[in-house]
This record gives sequence, structure tokens and C-alpha cells, in this order.
Amino acid sequence: MVRREGEWARHYQDSWLERSGSPALPRWLRVVALAYGSHDNDGHARFKRGEVALVLAGPFPRGDVPKPLSRQRVHEAVRQAVELGFLDEGSIPMCLIVPAHDVRKGSLDGKSKPCPVHKRRAS
Repeated sequence: MVRREGEWARHYQDSWLERSGSPALPRWLRVVALAYGSHDNDGHARFKRGEVALVLAGPFPRGDVPKPLSRQRVHEAVRQAVELGFLDEGSIPMCLIVPAHDVRKGSLDGKSKPCPVHKRRAS
């Protein structure tokens, strides 16, 4: 494989989100797909408490009530994604951080809002 310094490509977040629901993939990769499919301009993908656990628990037959994955299993999947270098240190289930050197996302105003989850944790 020839590596070309400085080249980049866009990715569609919808495709990554679809992959995050695939039970054929290991949980750590589904967490990565969820982060890549949801990250904001700052690389942070924020979620409400329990949302990641629901994504990792699916899919569900019609009418079934989703049973979230245990907190321990969610934390293990996030930790493994970090250890493998797909997510940055500081990633937690409520905010997955895509490494800044991996992706860029633009906005019309070019601004990025600070992450409220990590701001709260730092104080």
C-alpha cells in the first residue's frame, strides 16, 4: 500500500451509523462506528445516558422492548476502542472522541462548540 502524506477523503456519517447497529461486528468496532457516525466539528460524539447501551444491545424484533447492554460491557467496548487507537483517551459512553488526526468535519460557520460533557468532568 502506498501512503500519500496529507491526502484525505470524506465519509458519510449515515453509513457509519448503520454499521453501529450490526450485531455481526465486535462491540468495540460498533462503538467506533457510532462515534464516526455521530461526531461533531470537535470530534466529540455526545450521547444521553444509556444511549450507547441501547445501540449495542440491538437489533430487536418488532414489539420487543430493548434491553440495554450492561454498563460494564459498554465501558469495556469503549476502553477497547481506545486501546486499539480508534478513539481518543477521555472517551466515555456519554462522549466518544474521534482522534483529531483521523477526521475533520466542517460547518457553515466554521466554529466548534466546546464539549459540555468533558467541560463538566474537568470542573
